[in-house]
Amino acid sequence: MSGAEPQEKKPLILIVEDDTSIRELVKEALEHFQFAVVEARNGADGVAAFTAHKPEIVLMDVRMPVMDGFEATAALRQIPAAATTPILILTGLDDTDSIRRAYEAGATDFASKPINLFVLGHRVRYMLRAKHALDDLRGSEARLASAQGARIVALSDSQGGVAAKAGLDVAKVLAHKEATGSVAGCAGGGAVSNSALLELDCDVLVPAALKNQITAENADRIGAKLVAEAANGPTSPAADDALFARGVVVIPDILCNGGGVTVSYYEWVQNLQDEQWDEETVNAKLQRKMVKAFHDVFDIAERRRVAPRVAAYMLALDRVARVTQLRGLWP
Repeated sequence: MSGAEPQEKKPLILIVEDDTSIRELVKEALEHFQFAVVEARNGADGVAAFTAHKPEIVLMDVRMPVMDGFEATAALRQIPAAATTPILILTGLDDTDSIRRAYEAGATDFASKPINLFVLGHRVRYMLRAKHALDDLRGSEARLASAQGARIVALSDSQGGVAAKAGLDVAKVLAHKEATGSVAGCAGGGAVSNSALLELDCDVLVPAALKNQITAENADRIGAKLVAEAANGPTSPAADDALFARGVVVIPDILCNGGGVTVSYYEWVQNLQDEQWDEETVNAKLQRKMVKAFHDVFDIAERRRVAPRVAAYMLALDRVARVTQLRGLWP
C-alpha cells in the first residue's frame, strides 16, 4: 500500500500590520523560511485572529487604526493562551518612550523599521526555538521533581491547570498536554485556574512563566512555604516584602533560574579554548557553581536578616565594588 508521506505542520505566525505592502513582504519572507502565516490589518483583528488560530508567534505593528499595537499587545496578554506567546513589535517608532511602552504592554522583543527580512526570518526562527525550549524546560522541571520524590499537586499552562491533593501522574499530564496542547482537562485531577493554583496549600511553589504573578493583592494568600522563581520577575517588590514578613522563603530569579546563563558562559569558555565538554562535566560544574551561589546568598540573608533577593543584590554589588577598586579608574 502506498501513499504520500504526511507533511510536517509548519509553525504558524500572526502578522498584525495595516500596511498591505509591508504585510505581504513580511509574509513572503516568512513563507520562505517555511512558516505558515495568518494576517490581520489592525490590532482588534489581530486579537480576534489569535483567538481563532492560536499562532506560535505574533509580529505586531504599532501605528494602526481601531486598536494600536500597544493596546493589542496588552489585550493579548489577557488571553490565557497568549500569556507566554512571543510578541515581536515591528515599528518605525524607535524612541525610548515607545520601546518602554512596548515592553510594559507585554512585548517580548522590539525591532525597528525598515525591516531586514532575512534577519527577521532568522529572528523568528530563534524566538520559536526559545519558546519550545522554555516549554520543554517547564515539563522537565515537573518530571525532575517527580523523579526526586516530590508529590506534584498541581500543574498549569496558559490555558488552565489541573490539581489533585493526592498527587498527579506527571507523565500522564504531560502526555495529555502533548496530545491536546494543554494540561487542562487531564483525567486524574480537578480543574484549577492559574490564579487559584498560586494559593494552593503546598511546600514549594514554582512560578515558571510570567512576571508579576505574585503581587501585593495575593501575597497574603500564597500557601507555599517556599517560592522558587523559575520565571523572570514573577514576584512584585511589594509581594516580596509581604512574603518575607510572613516567613515565606523566596529563591529569587537571579539565583533560581541562573543555571541557563551559567551554561551559556561554559559554552563561551569551550569555544575560546577549542574544547568540547561532555554533559556529565557540564552538569558537575553547574552543580558546584549553583550550590555555592545558593549558600553565598543565603548565608548573607541569614547573617544580615534580609530577604534572599536583597542578599543576592548585596553580594553582586559587593563583588562589583571590589573589582572596581582593584582595577582603579583607568582610563
